[in-house]
Amino acid sequence: MVSIDGGLRGYQVLQFILMYIIGYYIRENAINRLLSKSKWIIMYLVSSGILHVIFSWNKALATEYCSPIVILQAVAIFCFFLSIKIGYSRLINEIAKASFIVYLIHVNILSLLGINRYVILDWYILIIHLIVSVIISYFIRYIFNKLYQLFSAQIWKGLEAAYPNFEISCFDCRK
Repeated sequence: MVSIDGGLRGYQVLQFILMYIIGYYIRENAINRLLSKSKWIIMYLVSSGILHVIFSWNKALATEYCSPIVILQAVAIFCFFLSIKIGYSRLINEIAKASFIVYLIHVNILSLLGINRYVILDWYILIIHLIVSVIISYFIRYIFNKLYQLFSAQIWKGLEAAYPNFEISCFDCRK
């Protein structure tokens, strides 16, 4: 939706370029090491409080991706996760496989799960609904991902049989 000033509420190419520049700057200058994990979380929570106040005053400003407070929140949560040393986790990798699908269709799933009915209720009911919705969504996506892997493995086996010299060197899709 184009706003009155001709913007796309943060979806312009210039906005995406700005986000990449911010991400590059954070990585190259190790910005995540400037503050402790708890201070990044405090920054995120404070900016969330500010955003909540702005939302009650101006909903459009509070929900646009180009809002400085939204960008500050994104930087704070990004730096928090950069500061965590997770290492290898099979559980996290399995959940991550379903994340892209969740990202692509989360708006549709939230409407199917009746998010609009729960937003107007008490905050704790909304939180419970969101947690249950996330668990259900990831479980469904996990099932779909396993089915995808099963079918794609069969396709790769067929391709390997038909084209024995065919090779993909950038990643291994045949697992």
